[in-house]
Amino acid sequence: MFCLCILEWGWVGHGESTDAYPVASEPVDVSKPISIILPTARAAQVKIKARLAFGDHFDMFAVNGAEFSFIQVIEGRADGYLHVLDVKKWKICADDAIIKAADGKMATLSDKEIDYGDPTRFTHERIFKATIEDLDLFEDLSSFEAKEA
Repeated sequence: MFCLCILEWGWVGHGESTDAYPVASEPVDVSKPISIILPTARAAQVKIKARLAFGDHFDMFAVNGAEFSFIQVIEGRADGYLHVLDVKKWKICADDAIIKAADGKMATLSDKEIDYGDPTRFTHERIFKATIEDLDLFEDLSSFEAKEA
């Protein structure tokens, strides 16, 4: 079942969009206390590690397409987004701005902002998280720290 959602965007330090436009998205069932979206690649491996951190009290949805994933977080259909693979910075910079414009947070597991300024580094090579409602949602992910060091 798909729904038609309204997408708005913002630019940190400059404001939010004035022209919202519709986007088709599929609702995520959030019947459990925590719902997390992650990319489809290595989803099984991430689920095992997340289960160690969160126990059985979460739902994890593997989704192909970061933009769709971020829309689910922004619209409150999921509590957070967890990315564990290397990613080109241009694939996430707009999503980062939208999350920040919605008073959310996108950062590494150690709460460092993602650096887009270094012109010699095109890839973000650390795990990152994004959330709107609960900025401390991923606080218990110590099982991922070895990858981020």
